[in-house]
Amino acid sequence: MITLLSRNPHFLVVARNSSFTYRGQSVDIRQVGEEPGVRYVVEGSLRSINERVRVSIQLIEAATGLHVWADQYDRPIGEIFALQDEITNGIAIALGNEIFRAELVRTGQVLPKNLGVWSLVFRAQAAYLPYDQNSAATGERLLREALDLEPEYPLALAR
Repeated sequence: MITLLSRNPHFLVVARNSSFTYRGQSVDIRQVGEEPGVRYVVEGSLRSINERVRVSIQLIEAATGLHVWADQYDRPIGEIFALQDEITNGIAIALGNEIFRAELVRTGQVLPKNLGVWSLVFRAQAAYLPYDQNSAATGERLLREALDLEPEYPLALAR
């Protein structure tokens, strides 16, 4: 999960060694946020019963201790690596969306009514990075798609 979240250019993720300092400890989330200086903490647990695994994950705002998002995964243990990939990918996608929403609220920015609009805007932003004619055309096309879905979305209009 750390690896997948680290691949997202919008997240700064604390290194494994730093985050594993708290592994197996009962620590106040606000303290966890202060020491490494993080805004959000991902917390989870894994339980196995017979041939099933249950993973519970929570995203918590460190400063307030409030839950931003939580989910639970129940799966047959079967192929543990496939299970790990499925859960990790699901978590990374969900956390990316929830962290983005929480950050928009925190900074007072306007949330899109349709999360697909947000995705189009950020795909457009990434498309512009090569700074060539093709990337500009792709970025513009994605922004126009976003504005077709939500014509008054300020972030799409600004970009």
